[in-house]
Amino acid sequence: MAAGTGAVGLDMESAALGAIAKEQRVPFLVARTVSDLLDEDLPLDFNLFLTPKTWPQGLWRVARRPSCLAGILRLRRQSQAAAVRLTRFIEVFLNDTR
Repeated sequence: MAAGTGAVGLDMESAALGAIAKEQRVPFLVARTVSDLLDEDLPLDFNLFLTPKTWPQGLWRVARRPSCLAGILRLRRQSQAAAVRLTRFIEVFLNDTR
């Protein structure tokens, strides 16, 4: 999708929320950060950990491919960095709107 549109980011969830906010005439702002890059694949299908029923499948995949743990740790570091950036943005935004 990025190659076809020239986009540098894609955020479909916020677009849907924004459409509803516009319809309801509610002010709306989106501030998001990126935790993984376009050319990075997630090391594991994290959807397997959404329900107790599929947890064993997720654990089995990690056990079969322990190398994915390095990718999980990379994603953790990137997510922490993204959280710091988002916090900084919110602090600056709130200070500028006072």
